[in-house]
Amino acid sequence: MAASASLGGDLPEALTVSGAVAMPRRRRGALFDVLARAIVGQQLSAKVARRLWERLENGAAEADAPLPLYLRGASEETLRGFGLSFGKIGFLYALRDAKSEGYLSARRINGMTHQERIAHLVQIKGIGVWTADMVGIFYCMDPDIWPQGDLAVRRTLSRLSGRAEDSLPSLADRFRPYRSYMALQMWKLKNASLYEPSAPKRSGASAFKGRPSSS
Repeated sequence: MAASASLGGDLPEALTVSGAVAMPRRRRGALFDVLARAIVGQQLSAKVARRLWERLENGAAEADAPLPLYLRGASEETLRGFGLSFGKIGFLYALRDAKSEGYLSARRINGMTHQERIAHLVQIKGIGVWTADMVGIFYCMDPDIWPQGDLAVRRTLSRLSGRAEDSLPSLADRFRPYRSYMALQMWKLKNASLYEPSAPKRSGASAFKGRPSSS
């Protein structure tokens, strides 16, 4: 990422230590499942989201039905038993209805620009810009998306660059047409514990922790 050389703050050093990132493999499963999993995981930790998703998947597997078909017959009571909120149950039902109406053509979604994709997907109840961004990066493999709505990405870049969060889109624009890679770097840095977003920064101290231990 040559564009990082003049960014200031701790960002250039952090990107150097982090090293290269690659676009992940396309998420397995149908587009419906990718969207459903994003709905289940909204505003939850990765651990909790994974547990709820596994329960939902297991329910569909026990019924020997693909998830959209399973959701046609699954009652609110059943889904509440998996730990899903009433709001998320309603969103899953809306996604189920969109699927049955032919609104989730993977070929069509993949053929859209990202702005077209956002406009299309947010018409489904429970799907917002963040979810559309995740679909764009991890399902459509679009290399040039900046997910400003992602809290981890936003906080990590803000602290490393020393910039206010609302100014980050213009900073990310310096990495066009590879902004998705910049987002992947922020997730990598946070998950590798190279950066601690919740720790107060002492005056003159660096938020960057340096190369992680090999232990």
